[in-house]
Amino acid sequence: MQVNSDGELTGLSEGTATVKVWWETDPTVYTEIEVEVLPHQTIYMRQLTAGGTAGPATVRGLVNFVDGEEIKISHLSQEQIAKSYNRDFMSYDPVTETLLFTGPTGEYDVFYTEEFNYFFICKYNATYPETYWVTGTRITMNPDANMPRQDWNLNNIQSLGYMKNLGDGRYQVSLNMVTSGTSRAVVQIRIGRPNWQTNREPTLIGPAASDFYHDFATGGDQIFCNVPGYYRYIYNDNDNTLHIELIPNP
Repeated sequence: MQVNSDGELTGLSEGTATVKVWWETDPTVYTEIEVEVLPHQTIYMRQLTAGGTAGPATVRGLVNFVDGEEIKISHLSQEQIAKSYNRDFMSYDPVTETLLFTGPTGEYDVFYTEEFNYFFICKYNATYPETYWVTGTRITMNPDANMPRQDWNLNNIQSLGYMKNLGDGRYQVSLNMVTSGTSRAVVQIRIGRPNWQTNREPTLIGPAASDFYHDFATGGDQIFCNVPGYYRYIYNDNDNTLHIELIPNP
């Protein structure tokens, strides 16, 4: 890296580079440091910090993403990345081992849980019309069905659903629904912070709609899942429908 007469830095290209640092009064006294140069769209794991109320064993950070551009993740193996990528905001090609961002361009909160190896991506303080949130019981965005979840915890990203804005009044989220005996996974579509207002009682459509039922007719606002699995939901704000499909191999 060099500094020109205007005090501007000459940037380094992606890869490994050698940075020369010299003594101000004597340029002949210097040391060379090898550094890794990462592209701007990188999740640098060592810069993520404790996630606070976002959930147990979770680290978080802010990352700028560009729709359609490749994402780099430092300090994780390709095997880990193949399992941990966010199913709504990322796509992964196992042949080329390429990870792309597939959401609207912008700055996002990125959460990672090492124990269950998954990235949660959202704008943590966003509300409608930028997004809808999904709250409930026995749900998580992580495809790993073994991941514990906290019912109706509005601060734990591991137990919430954040809907990606698809444009034209449509929003998408993928959720792992766990049912056991008479216990059913439950979801609500909410406006989100700060008041978590519940005001959406959609018509259920799509190939997996028969796996769900609701209690709207009796004054409720909950949607119940009869069959455990990893489901993709697309809510349409224009006609108040919720399209549901099962993702067989998440």
